[in-house]
Amino acid sequence: MKPRIYLETTGISYLTARLSRDLIVAAHQQITQEWWHTRRTDFDLFVSQLVVQESSTGDTDAAARRLAILEDMPTLEQSEEATALAQTFIEQIPLPEKAAVDALLIAIAVMSGMDYLLLWKGFSVLASFLLLGFRLFGCACTKPL
Repeated sequence: MKPRIYLETTGISYLTARLSRDLIVAAHQQITQEWWHTRRTDFDLFVSQLVVQESSTGDTDAAARRLAILEDMPTLEQSEEATALAQTFIEQIPLPEKAAVDALLIAIAVMSGMDYLLLWKGFSVLASFLLLGFRLFGCACTKPL
C-alpha cells in the first residue's frame, strides 16, 4: 500500500498557475511541478471538500485548471471528530482568525489517517499544531517526502 497524502489548495494552485514573477513563488511552483511529475505516483493522493471549494474560487480559467487536477482524487469527509479536533486546536493554540481553515485541514488529515499533509502555506501554524500534538498525544512522527 502506498503512503497517503492529503493535498491542500496552495500546492494545487502552484501546480496549475502561470509562472509567477515573484522569485519565491516561482521557485515554489517549480518545486511543486517537479514533485508532481516525479513523485506523485509514489503516493495515494486525497483532498477534502474544503480543498475543492477553495480551488473553485477566483479566476474562472484558473479554477477550471485546479478542479481538473482534483477531478479523480478521492475526497475525505469532514467528520464531526475532525471538526471537534479543529476546535481543540483553535482553543489551545493562539492563532490568527484566518488559521481556522488550516486547523480544519490538519484535523481532517489527522482524523482520516493520512500519512502526510502536503502544504506550502502555514509552516508556523503547522509547527504550533505539531507542538500541540506532542502535548495532547505524547508523540509525533515525521517522515521526509
